[in-house]
Amino acid sequence: MARYVILTDEAGSKGQAHRFGVPEHLLASTRPRSCCPGLLTLDLDMHQLREVTRDKDIVAIAPVMPISLIAPVEPTSSTPHETPKGWSAQALNLPTRCEVTDSPPIVAILDTGLDQEHPAFDGTPLVTRDFVGTGMKDIHGHGTHIAGTILGQPLDGISIGLLPDISAGVIAKILNYAGLGVSQHLFEGLLWAADQASIICTSVYFDTQRQTQDLIHSGLPRAQAFDAALSATFANLNLLRSLITMLQHPGPGLLVFSGAGNSSRRTGPEQYETGSIAPMYSPGLLTVGAVRYGPDGTLLGTHFSNTGASMVAPGENILSAASGGRLCRLSGTSMAAAYATAMAALWWQTMPNVRANQVAEQMLSACDTAPLCRLLAPYDYGAGLVQGPAAEQSHLPKPAKITLAEQPLAQRPVA
Repeated sequence: MARYVILTDEAGSKGQAHRFGVPEHLLASTRPRSCCPGLLTLDLDMHQLREVTRDKDIVAIAPVMPISLIAPVEPTSSTPHETPKGWSAQALNLPTRCEVTDSPPIVAILDTGLDQEHPAFDGTPLVTRDFVGTGMKDIHGHGTHIAGTILGQPLDGISIGLLPDISAGVIAKILNYAGLGVSQHLFEGLLWAADQASIICTSVYFDTQRQTQDLIHSGLPRAQAFDAALSATFANLNLLRSLITMLQHPGPGLLVFSGAGNSSRRTGPEQYETGSIAPMYSPGLLTVGAVRYGPDGTLLGTHFSNTGASMVAPGENILSAASGGRLCRLSGTSMAAAYATAMAALWWQTMPNVRANQVAEQMLSACDTAPLCRLLAPYDYGAGLVQGPAAEQSHLPKPAKITLAEQPLAQRPVA
């Protein structure tokens, strides 16, 4: 018996279990879900799994597998005092004036929870949901840092959030105190958040290595465990791809941002690069690489940022909220993804009555490569450095030079 997530083309409920040849009492016990259309979680044996796959309404099915946080890393070489104050905002070319529409986009964050008592979130309306079962408290601190970058209020004269006046913030906890979780909660969190927000930020990956170890511990030989873990990863990728595609169609659509991953190492005796990790290269998901401030003011690549990103943003020594009411600096592509998420909201505010894909195309079209070090190439930075909408930005998007169909960009082969 194993647990599976099933995506169908209609709302799933406990009463539908009989359609799949599964007794209703075998339906996994989950927390109430007000908006999870087409999502079921079932415990199935091999015979029941075969019966489930006969149903024509099934879009995708995948075994529940481990997911992990794209965890922060040590900065490349620079220290906080070596970077000028406010360099990240300057790099993003933030507008001095941004016209706000009647219905500004709402941003959702899927992460390790939130320190809701932090003064950075005073006065910010928050909608929260715990999918892990441990409460919204953020012991890890990553979710609080990401939320601070996106919607945090200024603290002691220090600006940390790009959207302090946002109408509401949506926070889903899908990872535990150690930054670990399961794919079921990622899918449930995405469906719930899509009902609340137009833009989603999350930085997790399908942990094939942990899945392999779990299968070995369950008794499978190492080779078979690795094969089964790869198969589970591909199945979860397919379900995620199908889910995001379904979420793009109703209403204005949906934008999903994630860090490209921190697996590369460009310093030290053993240097290597790797492409965006699963599921970051899924179609419809915009991945963000990280850049850092260079000695001469140009933006350099970080030693950890993976290749194949859709775009890049500042991601080293980023100051934001920390659990416990403090501020701290973190480095990683998650920090860059938080900036890109906030910038997408600013773009959307200047473009009323458009769909998410139009916002993404305009945002990608406006990316700039001029501030980037000449040693970097498209497989490092994608469309370029994220830029804010100019103060004089028209409500009508200019013709896009880059389309979502072209994403992700070509990746450098793994060394």
